[in-house]
Amino acid sequence: MRPIRIVALLVVATLIASAAPALAAPASGNGGKFVFEIDEEETVDCDGTEIVVHWEGWFQGKTFKGKGNRNLELLVFHIEGTFSLGDATFTYLDVGPDHYYLNKNGELVVTITGRPSDPIGEGFSLTGHVVLNLDTGAVEIHGNLSPSPEAQACEALTG
Repeated sequence: MRPIRIVALLVVATLIASAAPALAAPASGNGGKFVFEIDEEETVDCDGTEIVVHWEGWFQGKTFKGKGNRNLELLVFHIEGTFSLGDATFTYLDVGPDHYYLNKNGELVVTITGRPSDPIGEGFSLTGHVVLNLDTGAVEIHGNLSPSPEAQACEALTG
């Protein structure tokens, strides 16, 4: 399973690393803003029982430019995961902003706020806030931890 936010973070990291050409103004003229729709399906193994999950939604971002601006990018997520086993379903909503910036030491930091499904790839969901220093690997977690959406769905649908 590749958590949706991790995939999105990889996309953003690639965009930041490759700089402006990928972030050219869209046809709407809203310079620097980009939107990605998510519509993918996969299976989750619940101790031998396969359940289907359909991730659908979007994230949009805005890159910040300007001399001396420490803010680099803001991403806003709205992604719904619908887990299904027969006629039974379990829904998980992954929402919130991710803010990329340079801290006072010039290190790249992302703050992940809201209800991310697996904000740092450790197999849990969060209602709260994560500060992740991408240069040093330091992580601060503030909020309530819950089992991953997959674990919650397995419990709800097969438990």
